[in-house]
Amino acid sequence: MTLGSAPHPSLAPHYAFVVQYASDTQIEAGRIRGRVEHVVSRDASHFESLEALLAFMARVLRDVTTHEQAAAAAAGRPPTCQSKRV
Repeated sequence: MTLGSAPHPSLAPHYAFVVQYASDTQIEAGRIRGRVEHVVSRDASHFESLEALLAFMARVLRDVTTHEQAAAAAAGRPPTCQSKRV
């Protein structure tokens, strides 16, 4: 990205998460646990499986999309982004 250029819309901070893995995580063995935090809302959760991690992310992204669509409708403009499957 060059100075002065706008970030790509699909990389908006509302879609950013920090994932911290526990020291005993072994992804290749299917053992995954840790903590995930949504950057903008600071909503966080501990997880002990990939399914739990993805479920948290899906819920937060669904909430973000719903909020964006409501804000766009209130402003009389089309929504700027669409929900993504997780």
